[in-house]
Amino acid sequence: MGSATNGFIERTRQELSRAERYCLFLSIMLIDLSEFSRALGKRKNVSAAAAESLAERLENGLRQTVRDSDVVASFDRNRVGLLLMETSRTGLKVVKERIEGFLRDYLRGAFQIPFEPVYQIKAASFPEEPDTFGKLTKFDIAAQQEA
Repeated sequence: MGSATNGFIERTRQELSRAERYCLFLSIMLIDLSEFSRALGKRKNVSAAAAESLAERLENGLRQTVRDSDVVASFDRNRVGLLLMETSRTGLKVVKERIEGFLRDYLRGAFQIPFEPVYQIKAASFPEEPDTFGKLTKFDIAAQQEA
């Protein structure tokens, strides 16, 4: 696992412990760009380096759309995680809509594509969705350990 991945996982564990201890909201959002990256790799006008740095470039753009207290980290080449401090399920829905708009506009503009970018977003809020939150964080950890 890379250091960014380890850092995100450790920070998630710390913040979840803090949320449990102080009865705070905590939300997580995982963005998977694998399908978009595959489609991008087939385009002749996009360099392999640009396709490979997709998650890293997106991470930098996302940092400007969330609060300073939130955590944004890219994994592999095609995944980005967001940890949203003190964000309820209602707040998560608003952030997710904003992120979806940002993704659509950013990916279409940055890569000059004539099609809608395809990506997957999984999100959950603690304590409102503890099972889903737990599955997302465990899925993320297990997937990273397999990589």
